[in-house]
Amino acid sequence: MSEAFGLLSLSAVALLLLMAVLVCGVVWDARHPRRATAGWALANGFPVHPTDVGWQATDEVWGESLPAWRVKGGNPSGPVAVFVHGWRRSRIDSMRRAGIWLPHIRAAWLVDLAGHGDAPVGTTNLGTKDVDMIAHFCSDLVAREGSGTRVVIIGHSLGAAITLRASALVPKDILAGAVAFAPYESVLEPISNRLRRQGLPPWPAAAASAAALHVLCGWERSTSAAVEVLHAQGVPMLIVASAADTHIPLAHVQRVAGPVSGGVIIEPAVSHDAIGTGPTAQADSPTEVAARAFSARW
Repeated sequence: MSEAFGLLSLSAVALLLLMAVLVCGVVWDARHPRRATAGWALANGFPVHPTDVGWQATDEVWGESLPAWRVKGGNPSGPVAVFVHGWRRSRIDSMRRAGIWLPHIRAAWLVDLAGHGDAPVGTTNLGTKDVDMIAHFCSDLVAREGSGTRVVIIGHSLGAAITLRASALVPKDILAGAVAFAPYESVLEPISNRLRRQGLPPWPAAAASAAALHVLCGWERSTSAAVEVLHAQGVPMLIVASAADTHIPLAHVQRVAGPVSGGVIIEPAVSHDAIGTGPTAQADSPTEVAARAFSARW
């Protein structure tokens, strides 16, 4: 009996140690993402700079230290778009989505969030501090871009959650709309799904990892609550998901969308990383069609 109890105790300790190692690994990786810089772009066949694809762009600094590009758009009377990239991505990845919107906007600002791309050395905060930063910057753009400037915020994945949360904080009179590609409610969703794809059980590691990240980075605002606020204010929203997305599944995006879930645009068969990046081989993407209709409301 004592022998069996000893083996059971040893197994329990080993399991707890393995769980602790897994949680530490998830938390470390979440806060220190691989950076999508010029080398990443070249390895994946993406342009490194807006001028590589013929866009008129200037190199800027966002806030006091975050690198950004300002890209000239094709509609002088349109809003200014602020693009917010996802986790492990950068302003380079935002270029893949900006092309659809450039004909409809005055300018696009593409930024590297803290801990990503060419931003200074440091950790990411997984959006907890980025939300206020994006909201403040949108207000500052009115002074920078000129009186009467309106802003549309466009984000993907982590950036989509930031987009909706920040949009709920931006004064309504300067907000032209919010566009979110695969937004999620909290980091618990992508962490759980990533563990599943790796053949690991999400519980309890995902919940423990999310809790640890909240302790380290601060608590996340609710994305679905932000959608409710924006909907009540009558702010135009375009929310896009993919039926083939295993990272942020369609059903989760529809739950986040709440009162506007019936209007979620569905990309039929693209990966999480490719949502909203442009036309398919056969025809315009659903996002491109929706972008034209959405911009007609400005």
